[in-house]
Amino acid sequence: MLKKIIMILLISVLVVGCSANKETEKQKIKVAALKGPTGMGMVQLMEKNENNQTKLDYEMFMI
Repeated sequence: MLKKIIMILLISVLVVGCSANKETEKQKIKVAALKGPTGMGMVQLMEKNENNQTKLDYEMFMI
């Protein structure tokens, strides 16, 4: 009987410990680029960021 209780406790601890924490906050990253051809590579990243398709939250600056 004691073994069953210990086994149930261990299984419950494993299930709770391995559950995914879905309350994660996006990390904010600041990105700066020069205007012109240098900044053209950021267009795709800027569009994905506006549509919330990125894992991080980007703050864009054009100099």
